[in-house]
Amino acid sequence: MKKAIFSLIMTYLLLIGCSKDTAHIEEPLPVPIRSSTIVSLFHKDPSVKAWLQGPGKAYFECHFMMPKDMAEDVVVGMDIEYGEGGGQTPEFFADSQWATILGVTRKGLLLFNYGSEASLNGAPDAGDHTGIDLKTEILPETWYRLRTEVDFKYRRYISAEIQGPNLDTIIDLKAHRIEYTLQIPFDQRNLTFYVLALRNQELTKDNTGKTYAYFDSVEGGIWLNGQWQTVFLDGFVGQTSFPDVPVSEPMVKVNDFTQGYWYRENEGAIVEISTEMVLEGQQSAKCNARLE
Repeated sequence: MKKAIFSLIMTYLLLIGCSKDTAHIEEPLPVPIRSSTIVSLFHKDPSVKAWLQGPGKAYFECHFMMPKDMAEDVVVGMDIEYGEGGGQTPEFFADSQWATILGVTRKGLLLFNYGSEASLNGAPDAGDHTGIDLKTEILPETWYRLRTEVDFKYRRYISAEIQGPNLDTIIDLKAHRIEYTLQIPFDQRNLTFYVLALRNQELTKDNTGKTYAYFDSVEGGIWLNGQWQTVFLDGFVGQTSFPDVPVSEPMVKVNDFTQGYWYRENEGAIVEISTEMVLEGQQSAKCNARLE
């Protein structure tokens, strides 16, 4: 099994392991965790290269849609990550990966991972998470905009914003540190953006309900020279599929990634280009967290 090179699974999705004895299984069993995620990596755009010399603020926003009868435990969300790499003097710690995983459930629970004081001294975080009740359910077959702003210089969240026909709120998250997830041996510094659908069998009361979501009109940017600069604005129109991330050893080479292209983040991810529901253009990304 090819190892995923990015850490995206919230702690509450990491509570159980796989069975050790699968030799005599005749019927396929549900997987305990599904992280259906796509990722896009940036490192050589001139503005990104300048930003990576002293990483600071960044933002990411996406539009998402949940279907009717969505299972209430599935998390639909996003992540921005700054990867230190090992090719130069680190800003913090060599090969460290700093993540800002944030998502929402159909019932209107906003979930995000947060870091600790210990991470400032080089100890990877345990993946603690918290939730904020938005007190509003997400409407089915309705597009919402989800945005997060973070500050990698101070390693803190800034805010989360969610907007739709029945919901328009900005939540101040400056009290929360971002998460030091693990070490990934990139050969250079990089900035990555993710959209995702997540589910954990242990936290599922039953397996009823749909488990997928659509994403469209995604946008990411950085704070540079005193203003926000958009790095990309994408509707997945330039792709017909999501290939696997280009893994290499012993170092993951950022030049193996096509900048602005979206990849399947792990081999268990169920992701595809879809024309079923679109906000703009003719296609969207569909991420399915089903456990079968």
